[in-house]
Order: sequence, then structure tokens, then C-alpha cells
Amino acid sequence: MAIYIHVHLLRCALGFYYAPWTNGDMDGTIVCSSHPGICKCTMFLNAARCGEMKLVKKFAAKLQVGAQGTLDNIRDKEGRTALHFAARAGNTFMCKYLVNHLKLDINAQDEEGNTPLHYAIQEKRLQAALYLVNNGVDVAKANKEGLTYLHYATHNAFSGQKELIQLLISWGAEVDACSNDQWTPLLFATLYRSIEAVEVLLQNNANPNLVVRPIAPLIVSSWYSYEITDLLVKAGGDPNINVDGSTPLQGAVAYEQVEIITYLLKAGADPNIADVTGLTPLENAVNLRHLKALAVLFPVTKPIPSISDWSVDGLVKYVDSEESKQLRANVRKEVFHKSKLHAEDAFERKNYAIAAGWYNTAIKESPCDATLLSRRSLCYSLAGCGNAALSDAQACVCLRPDWPIAHYQEGVAWRLLKNYPNAERSFSRALALDPGNREMQEAVREAVEAEMGALRV
Repeated sequence: MAIYIHVHLLRCALGFYYAPWTNGDMDGTIVCSSHPGICKCTMFLNAARCGEMKLVKKFAAKLQVGAQGTLDNIRDKEGRTALHFAARAGNTFMCKYLVNHLKLDINAQDEEGNTPLHYAIQEKRLQAALYLVNNGVDVAKANKEGLTYLHYATHNAFSGQKELIQLLISWGAEVDACSNDQWTPLLFATLYRSIEAVEVLLQNNANPNLVVRPIAPLIVSSWYSYEITDLLVKAGGDPNINVDGSTPLQGAVAYEQVEIITYLLKAGADPNIADVTGLTPLENAVNLRHLKALAVLFPVTKPIPSISDWSVDGLVKYVDSEESKQLRANVRKEVFHKSKLHAEDAFERKNYAIAAGWYNTAIKESPCDATLLSRRSLCYSLAGCGNAALSDAQACVCLRPDWPIAHYQEGVAWRLLKNYPNAERSFSRALALDPGNREMQEAVREAVEAEMGALRV
């Protein structure tokens, strides 16, 4: 006998009405989570979203404005207040009215931990964002993934980005803040090629050599941005920074960035530093047949003793030889096993982001290893990174659809993302494959209760 009751049957039995909602969609019809007076609540939120001031005033009056906190409790099913909607729309006038007259909480967080300012920045609503920052926002606030306003502000380039970042920092935002999965604003800005963001962060003493994730800003910039590489080096970035065998020079070779390779060499990059598989940038250039990079690196790389014919042709012959291929295969096996050991060690120390990074290294050598994907998914879940956890868990399910742990990890990720119907389905599949598992029984029960609780709010 199944130990759970399908949620849709419970909905019918309890008389709850639930309209479909696309996760993250704030442009469709709003479904208010408050049961009493649901029409007034819905209309109030819709009016704020659409900028209808007269309607906002009308429904605010009907919803007992005088009671402290009343309007803060009126939210959609994702936990968003009227101020979230006004900020996302960039309606600064509406934001002012909601904060100054209706006293809505400027730091209110939705189910994902996002505040109105998170939405304003995400949608590049500069004036609304500036108003919120200057009127009592807690600039250190982070969402459930540990992403601060600085992370959001550096995510994409937009007009006024530099001004907003500087304002956040002037109000006390931590310039080197780390998210749950160990991203800093500088790493974000580098990854998304936001040159102005990189510039203002460095001007405010962001650390270009901070390594909290298995990557560094200068390694990322070496893939595709000469301008950002130049900014980072001039700010004190180490051209030889080495993260698990990865260096800026190795990164530039991988993407055949000849101009960046030349720049890094002039800045003091050592062409003889090998990666985790024991290959120098020059050998990797040969492997990838990046001939322009090869031409730049060959004159400055020390001869490798095992290569008798130290010439371009001799180097190509050696790299293509069976001896070299077997040697690299053996080294990769060693890297694979060491990475797993490092990952488990980091996991035991509860350093989940670092553990995920080591699993990532191992997965590069064995991309279809469902166990590794499951372990990395668990690390991401424990680090509060729901989307990354879900991606790995779903890949794991595809590889091993008959493995209960794969479905269980998928359920954990859905639960972290507050998607309780999908969590319940994943946990139920896991339980069907392992009916006696008490942990899975409990997970199904909790997922059902969580969804029903969300419907009652």
C-alpha cells in the first residue's frame, strides 16, 4: 500500500484552489497566497505591479492599512510583496509610496530570499535600485544562495552599473563577499565580462588573487578578455596563480588567446608550470593544434628531458607517440583517484563548495559516472545551490533511472528550490525503487506536508 496520497487529491479534499504559476514569472497573473480576502490581495499586488496608484490606495485602505505589518503579509505564492513587484517593474514612484506611506518592509525576502532590491538590480532598474539603496536597505543582505546585491550588480553590464556598485560599497557592501558556492562579485564580473564592474571593484580593493572556488578571476579572464586580464594584473593579480594545476597561461592556451598569452609572458607568467596531468602550456598547445600559441611558447619553454628532438616537429611527434599517450592516461587515472580523495576529505570537513570543485575535476575524467554526479549534487545541495544540485541530479537520473539515490537527490534539489510537487514526485520514485527506506518515506511525507502548508498560507 502506498504510504502517500497524491497531492492533487488532497487539494480537492481540502477545497484549495491553485492556479498554475511559472516559477520566476512575475509578468503573468498573480495568485495571492492569502486565503481570506483573496481577491483584494490579488488586486492589490496586481495594481502595484502595473503601477496603478489609485487602485493601490483603494485596496490598501480595504486591507486595513492601519494594522502594523498587514500589507507586508500580503504576498503571492512565491512570497513576494507589492514592493517586490514595483521594484522589478522599475516604478520608483510606486516604491516610494509603498515604503514611505504604506510602510512596507524594504528588506522583505521572498521564498528564495530575494528582496525588492535583488529584483530591481536583476532587471537593471537603476533608479528604483538607487532609491532602495538610499532608503534603508541592508546592503549585506544575501538570498538563500548567498548572492548579495553586489553579485547581482556585477552579473551583467548595464547603464549606471558602475554608479550602483560604488553606492553599494559606500554603504558597506562587502566587496569580496562569497556566495554559498564560493562566487565573489569580482569572479562574477570577470565571468560575465563586465569590464566596468571589474574596474570599480578593483578600485575598491577587491582581491584579484582570492581563491575561494576552484578557479581565480585571472584564470577566467585569460579565456577571452585581454582588457580584464590587463586590469587584474595591474591591480596585483598573480600571472602564475595556480589553482589545482590550472594557471592563467594554461587557460589562454586552451582558448588560443595568443594576445593574452603574449601579455601574460611579459607580465612574468612561467611557461614551465605543468597542469594536473603533467603537461606544460606548450604541450597542451601541441595537443590542441593551436599553432599560433605553439609558436609563441616554444622559444620560452625549457626543453623537456624526455623529448630527444627538441624542435617543433620533434615535440609534435613525441606528444602523438604511444609512449606519451600512455603516460598521460596513467597521470589522468592518478588525478581521478586523488580528486575523489580530496573531495571526500573536503566533504568530511563540511567544505562543500571545495568538495564540489574536486568532484568536478574527477567528473572531467569520467563524465558519465552517476555516483560522482550524485555526490556533487549532494555537495551543491548542502551548499544551498539548488539549481546546480538539480542539474547534476537530473543527469544522474538519466544515467541510472533505476537507482533510488538518483531520484532522491533530485527530490532534495527540488525541495531546496521550494518546488514541493516535483520534490514529492522525485521522492516517490525513489521510494518505489527502495520501498523499505525510512529516510525516503519521511522525505515523501515532508514534501506532501510542505506543499499543503504552502497552499494554506
